[in-house]
Parts: sequence; C-alpha cells; structure tokens
Amino acid sequence: MEPDFEIIIQASQDRYKIKPLSCIGDVNNDGYDDLGCSVWANDAFNHEFKLAILYGGTWNLEILDDTVIGHQYRHDIEPVGDVNGDGIDDFVTGFAATINGEYNFYRYLYLGSNTFNINDRILLYQVPCANSGGQMFAAAYGIGDFNGDGYDDMVYCNGASWYDNNKIRLGGPNILVTEEITVQSYQLANLMELISPQKVAYGDFNGDGFSDLAASNWRAFTWIGHAGIWLGKAIPNGQYDLRISSPPSSPFHQFGWQLAAGDFNGDGFCDLAVSAPQSDSPNPWYLGYVYIFAGNPQLTDTTVANEDQVLVPEQALFRMRYYPNPHSGDGCGISYEIEGKMPSQVTQARVTIHNVKGQLVKRIDVDIDQLRKGEGTISTQPLNAGVYILSLWLNGKRSNSEKIIIKKGRN
Repeated sequence: MEPDFEIIIQASQDRYKIKPLSCIGDVNNDGYDDLGCSVWANDAFNHEFKLAILYGGTWNLEILDDTVIGHQYRHDIEPVGDVNGDGIDDFVTGFAATINGEYNFYRYLYLGSNTFNINDRILLYQVPCANSGGQMFAAAYGIGDFNGDGYDDMVYCNGASWYDNNKIRLGGPNILVTEEITVQSYQLANLMELISPQKVAYGDFNGDGFSDLAASNWRAFTWIGHAGIWLGKAIPNGQYDLRISSPPSSPFHQFGWQLAAGDFNGDGFCDLAVSAPQSDSPNPWYLGYVYIFAGNPQLTDTTVANEDQVLVPEQALFRMRYYPNPHSGDGCGISYEIEGKMPSQVTQARVTIHNVKGQLVKRIDVDIDQLRKGEGTISTQPLNAGVYILSLWLNGKRSNSEKIIIKKGRN
C-alpha cells in the first residue's frame, strides 16, 4: 500500500491547486501516459483557473495558454484515442474563455506527436458564451473505433445544453472533414446526457470487432434513470440499439450516474457496469448499487439504415486464421494461414489489432505476394494478456475478423 511515486509540485503564481481530470494517454510518445489537469491560480476566489498537462515520467506540468472563466461554465480535458491514425494519442479540451476581448466557448483538438507542442491545436467548435447558458458540454469523449476503419472516433455535444444535439465524429487523416453522425435517442427521455461527473463508456459488447457506445441519463423520469447502447458497424446510423431500464431494486436511485466498461468475467466480451448511487439522499439506509450487464454475441443492430445495402459482403470462402491461439504475445509475431482463394484484384492488405474495448492497438501492412502464398507471420510488438480481435482488410474493406487470446507464460 506504499506509493511508488510521490509527485511534489511547488506552488507558484499559476499553480495554486492542481486537480487531475483524466488520463489523456501518451501524447508526446515517450512511453509514459500523461494526465490532463485543472490548475487553480492564486485568484481562484474569482473562479479563474487553467487547464494543464502533467507529463508522465518527468512529472513536468505544462499549462495551456487560455484562462477558463466563470465557475459555472463547464471545462474539461479528455482523451479521444488516436483519431488521425498516426499511432500517438490525442485529446480534446473544452472551456469558456476570454480571447480577443470576447467571451466564447471553445473546443480544441490536440494531436499527439513526438514533438508535441501545446500551440499546435485544431479548433473544433466556437460559440458565444451568452448562448451556452453556462452548461455547454465541454470537451469530447473517445469511443474507440466505432466504424472499424482503423481510426478512433469521439462523441460530443454540439448544442446549447448537455443533452442537445449529440454527435459522433469519425476519425480520419483530417478530422475537420470526416463524417459526423447525429446520435438518435429514446423519444420519451434522452439516453445520452453528457455532463460531469457522468461520462460515456465503450467497448466491443457483442464481439463483432467494432467498438460500441454506452451512455445514460440518471435524471430521466424524475431521477429514476436509464441507459442505452449504440452498436458500432462499418456504416453506423446513430440510432440506439438497446435501452436499459432502471432495475426494480433501484427506484429513484439515479440509475446511470456513471458507467464503466471492461471484461469483468473474462469471457472475451466487454461488459458494462452502471451505477445507481442515490447520491442526493442523506439517508444512510439508501444503499447504492452497481449493476453489471454481460456482453454477449446476441446483441445485434436493431435498426438497419438504407445505406447498409451498399456494404461490400465478406468473402465467404476466404478467411485468414491465426495461430497459435492462445498465443504468448511475446512479440515474435503471429502466424497465419489462408483458407480459400484470395481475390485476384487485391492490391493492398492490412491487419488491424483491436482490444476487447474496441481500441486500436496496432495497424500492420501485409505483403500481397506473401499473402498469396497462403501462410506467413505478422510482426507485432509484445501484447498484454487478454482477448484481441485481428481483422484483415483488403483494398480498404474488412474481409474477416478473428479473436485471439494472449496468455502469458505459454510455450
């Protein structure tokens, strides 16, 4: 129970109080994850503070340029994964600030790099604070690879409140021109309420190789609450696929206060945890609950949009098998063999590795000539123990996906 590191940062004019907000990944690609923080200055009595990065490994604190105004305004710094596909983590900030003499609400995307610079950022959203009502959803949340194209995606609110006009922005080489999908919700009560401390959760709940999105609204139906799941796929339509009502054991317990995802039972499917704390009640007899909903292959897309008809069908007689399975994950490579005949028109092949949460772990180009030989080895870095999904892409289209289990200590 002893700490491994004790981080001491001396107080100064701009470092009155430091509060970690989230782990934003390894944004400078030095092998250490970094923390996004809020920093209250000595004038914090007036509710003025800044956002900052606490770099892992060195523990250096770098303050972002803009000063957040007004405690009533939402502010945040959140990881969004690797949205531009360069292999380095990215993050988004959102805040109200005075820039050029005007109060505005801003959302910025920072792209991680080996030479990371806080001044290199992309403006995603700007609106006068007078129109935000002080409740604008601040940043954005990463949701893994929702459409399975090898780029991480994100969700955020583009309206005047925390529940209005929620959007999924698909990742790509240029985030400013990628597709944006409107998140459709339950007619009687919104299913996605993007407000602190509540966050979305994501993972591959049905094991199909696509990251899925879970969100909730603990205020719904006078603090009864409910949650929903949007299943990822190659051409997502934004319509929710499953609504989860508050269990009978939690009346008015604010079901959906917070969400978490992970493979809690070790079966290879990502599971969803939903809390119902009854947090507003001082009565000690009102015990809080956490409900676990197990991921399973029966979760399917319940709404099929018209554009789904243009999907390229999988090659029924062509598959790529990986072995040994389970694998040691020692970094010596993963062997493969081809079942069936590879299409003759293939000019580009790639294998992607996603973890059970739908996060992209590795993107590997495969030699076409070697692939046509029917067997070979894919070079990859060591992998941690767990379940991974390997997908083969031919000419930019997914051909097939297979699960592989990594078990340490296996010969």
